[in-house]
Amino acid sequence: MKLSDQVAIIVGGASGMGAATALRFAAEGARVVIADVDEKKLGEVEAEISRAGDAVLTVPTDVTREEQVQKLVQTVLDSFGKIDVLVNTVGTFGFSKTEELSLDEWRRILDINLTGIFLCCREVGKVMIRQKRGKIVNVASTAGLSAVPYSAHYTASKHGVVGLTKELGVEWGKHGVHVNCICPGATATPMLLESTSEEYREERSERIPLHRFGKPEEQANVLLFLASSDSDYVTGGIICSDGGVAALAPATGTDALAGGT
Repeated sequence: MKLSDQVAIIVGGASGMGAATALRFAAEGARVVIADVDEKKLGEVEAEISRAGDAVLTVPTDVTREEQVQKLVQTVLDSFGKIDVLVNTVGTFGFSKTEELSLDEWRRILDINLTGIFLCCREVGKVMIRQKRGKIVNVASTAGLSAVPYSAHYTASKHGVVGLTKELGVEWGKHGVHVNCICPGATATPMLLESTSEEYREERSERIPLHRFGKPEEQANVLLFLASSDSDYVTGGIICSDGGVAALAPATGTDALAGGT
């Protein structure tokens, strides 16, 4: 198993990509720690992993609160004595015309999507630097590579995650700490499915070269690669797991993707 006897923290692991990652990592032999602000969903994922006979610890955590992130890290050290892997899947989104975007809403998105990931990286990074080894994987978005109209706060936060990943990959490489990032495209998570119409999803799928949304389990597979020894010569890297969208020329129409001209 790829993560046998390793301790892996999944931040934002109570649903969507995070939950899929927690389940996959547990099946790969990791002792999984799930951190999330949603205690009800934390319990549901914990029960699912436990039913499979795998080790799991849940720690309710608000990543925008520095003291809670520090408590999370100390709890893991007290329980297991080390941290081998950190995966930051935490995130939220919002839409607004920039000229109408309130400062409070700007700060809310940046606090969760960027500052929260920074705090988790910083606190776990201290441990991994002492250990002289570790894998950190951040989840950004294709919005970290290009713009999402009417979502300046979300786009800025995801560009920030990409930049933070590159910075830490460069700074911490000499300590044996790998820091990488994935930029998922449209993925069929509960958050996306509950906030969009079937018509929207069908139209958007037509603009994806693979003609479908990704599955949380498929994103978990990419995260597993970056968390395991398979990626030991990768750091500061950004992987697009978006069905081919980032590779697509901007002017390409849906008729061309469908096989026309």
